[in-house]
Amino acid sequence: MIAPLKASSADHRSVFVQDQFLAMLPQIRRQAGIAFRDRRAEAREELIQEVIANAYCAFAQLVRRGKQAVAYPTPLAQFAIRQVRAGRRVGSRLNKQDLLSPYARRIRGFTIERIDRQDKPTGAWQQLLVEDQHAGPAETAAARIDVAAWMGTLSRRQPRSCNVSID
Repeated sequence: MIAPLKASSADHRSVFVQDQFLAMLPQIRRQAGIAFRDRRAEAREELIQEVIANAYCAFAQLVRRGKQAVAYPTPLAQFAIRQVRAGRRVGSRLNKQDLLSPYARRIRGFTIERIDRQDKPTGAWQQLLVEDQHAGPAETAAARIDVAAWMGTLSRRQPRSCNVSID
């Protein structure tokens, strides 16, 4: 026979702390939604989740210090929104070498876009190569010719909607 575990006071305390954060969650989510209302739906939802994770980490830090009584949803949300806008993600380092890192994009001043979902109905996404400020017309034309030649080497099974960027 296996005896059931008795709930300790620490278990009751952790449930209380979780309930306290869950009570603040709708207001944190609402403020994050307002802060990132200008973003596309997919990016907005990801940023809202980052804000929630950051707010929870800040709340957990307050709990560890024994100061959960001073934790209110508005200051937690505002702190988390500032952290996310600054590129401070929960559980990841700031890596300027990683092209997909928001930190690298912000520091180096470039964007990454999906070229298979462009608004242009022509489907000629090969012409959408990113033109660098330092590249001249000849380099841009050469890059477009190279991409067209590369696309000609792909088989039918290989996807033709790849992410392509030229430095």
